[in-house]
Amino acid sequence: MKRLAIATALLLIAPGCHAAEITFQAWSYHMPGEREFYDRLIADFQQAHPGDSVAFEFGEWDAAHDSIAGWLEAGEGPDLVVVPDMWLTEFADGLVPYVDDLPAEFTDQFFEVLLNKARYRGHNWGLVWATSTKALFYRTDLFEQAGLSGPPGDWDELLTCAQRLHRWDSPYGLGIPVEPTYESTDNWYFFFWSAGGEFFGEDGRAAVNSPIGVASLKFYRDLARRHHVTQPEPTSWSRKETRRYFIEGKVAMHANGPWLIADAAASNPDLAWAVAPLPMAPDRAPFEPRRVTQVITDHLVMPEYCAERELALAFVEFAYQDRYRQAFCELGMVPEKRAVAQSDFFQDDPHWRIFVDIIPDGKFIPLMDWEPIELAAQQMLFRVFTGRQDVQSALDDLAAVMDAQVAAEQAGE
Repeated sequence: MKRLAIATALLLIAPGCHAAEITFQAWSYHMPGEREFYDRLIADFQQAHPGDSVAFEFGEWDAAHDSIAGWLEAGEGPDLVVVPDMWLTEFADGLVPYVDDLPAEFTDQFFEVLLNKARYRGHNWGLVWATSTKALFYRTDLFEQAGLSGPPGDWDELLTCAQRLHRWDSPYGLGIPVEPTYESTDNWYFFFWSAGGEFFGEDGRAAVNSPIGVASLKFYRDLARRHHVTQPEPTSWSRKETRRYFIEGKVAMHANGPWLIADAAASNPDLAWAVAPLPMAPDRAPFEPRRVTQVITDHLVMPEYCAERELALAFVEFAYQDRYRQAFCELGMVPEKRAVAQSDFFQDDPHWRIFVDIIPDGKFIPLMDWEPIELAAQQMLFRVFTGRQDVQSALDDLAAVMDAQVAAEQAGE
């Protein structure tokens, strides 16, 4: 695979070296002001690079995977594409590991754990474009009315709070998404990880069907099917829809990412809410409770078919200036650059501090071809929540998919 020298891109800092065009493909996070950010970024770049142009495409995540797979198979498409971490290994053979050749003075600006999030087979396949940690949003006014002193610290307290807050016609105690779609599985992973669960054991075999996995999923299921403290029929709710319910005042608690901060402020400024770390599992067997958050990263990658690699690199360097990353992250993302994270915006706001400070507690989806596992996990949750399958057998089936995927990847090496 051809390697790139960053020096060629740096030549383009002087405007007018040659006229070229690239296409930049991003996907909507549904953050207020998001499209305006991209329009301003591209306009500023084109002003700094007269004659060069960037065609911007803005899509929905539901279509992202198949679109990216189609472009790489056809050998033509956008020159820079935002790709989530769980798809990186699947698409790596069609990408250029351009981050390997970026100078240290550039890469040293990033948190190391986030810079290396795309490292696979000895190469770094893309820079972090969007990062999120997760925390619990809760309605402070409803807590006060119910005589609750503060946010729940563990699952027992979470259930107690949800029971005290829940109303049959809303607000519902806890909003959880279980619709078979991306992001729904994450909200169970919060429980699984905080109980001490790991996807794979030391022997390399899947461990989701361990006693910790079974107990955590039973608790998660029982919130809806036994305790009835969630919104009705959570299997028909995505995380985007559940988030909207929280903003509309119909859910008392909901775990989500930092984009909800700006969304709530813009959509319902009178809503009284606060943020707390995700509750831990209770300190009893089989749990091994720990403070966790989920770190999700999407990466800016360059496909092999990109013909204007010098211009693409110039755009990457331009887009990662602190002022643009500050503007983007303020819309609802955790900063990947140290200087941005230390800005007054992220350090002084008590909501944002939660999301930034919990980065060291982050857990990640394993960097492997996770897509088959993700799809199986979605269906597993649906079957469990609809009573079609018991927890143990459902997790046994998921573990079999995970072990088969590991075996397939090992056979392909």
